[in-house]
Amino acid sequence: MKNLFLILVMIFVQQQVAAQKSFNDEFNYKAVYELTYQPDSTDASSVTSEEMWLYLGNDVSRFSSKGKALKDSLDRHKKITGAGMTDFKARAELTRTEFDYTIYKNIPDDHISYILPILRDKLRYEEDKDVFDWEILPDTKTLKGYETQKAKTVFGGREFTAWFTTEIPISDGPYKFNGLPGLILQLSDSKGHYIFELAEFQTLEPPVIFSLETPDYILASRDELLQQKRKYEEDPFAALDNANRGSTTKVTIGLNEQQKREHLKMIQEELEKKNNPIELK
Repeated sequence: MKNLFLILVMIFVQQQVAAQKSFNDEFNYKAVYELTYQPDSTDASSVTSEEMWLYLGNDVSRFSSKGKALKDSLDRHKKITGAGMTDFKARAELTRTEFDYTIYKNIPDDHISYILPILRDKLRYEEDKDVFDWEILPDTKTLKGYETQKAKTVFGGREFTAWFTTEIPISDGPYKFNGLPGLILQLSDSKGHYIFELAEFQTLEPPVIFSLETPDYILASRDELLQQKRKYEEDPFAALDNANRGSTTKVTIGLNEQQKREHLKMIQEELEKKNNPIELK
């Protein structure tokens, strides 16, 4: 019994150490991509664009929209100094984005962490980084002054074509894409619904210090995260009421019941037009 107790204690301690995983790195480079995408698969006129940022470190990379990156930076600055932007209108404009997720490669090792905040919760799911079966083709072309080569893969129910350069020998790219012998400068699916194009590649001097504590995030499966996201999108008022239960700090929205119904109707109409995610399955 004594030996069994010691074994159980050791397992518990190992689990706690594993759960308290901390990741630190320095981002030495930043790739700026212009994403052109079609949120409504039935409406070609819905095409729009947004700037996306990929930070590249020695071990870890971070991908998000520009708006999300700036929001996280402002939140982190406020947490450290106790100060933030007092001009809320300017802040809202600066951090506006249609993409609230952040993708980390090599958190944990050889994995991808997809992080999405939903109200007070910060949800995270993990998946293997090595999921791309690339076919490298002989075609070449020049992009942004770099010699690039063509590659193809299938991911998330879509066929993608990438153009990568070995002149930047970093095996990374926009969104979750990685695994080629150089940085991806251009990426598009076969229908042209998602097109990432490199706008700028920067060397960061000094490097940007990066740190992340995984216990700060709720680990879930991909299906669980997407289900919670859908519930929140369909009825944010119900999600807010649920988040307020048992919390000492209540968040309220100054709308009466009629206004809520009208707002929910508008939300449903908007959701019907956002039917074309980058991962179809």
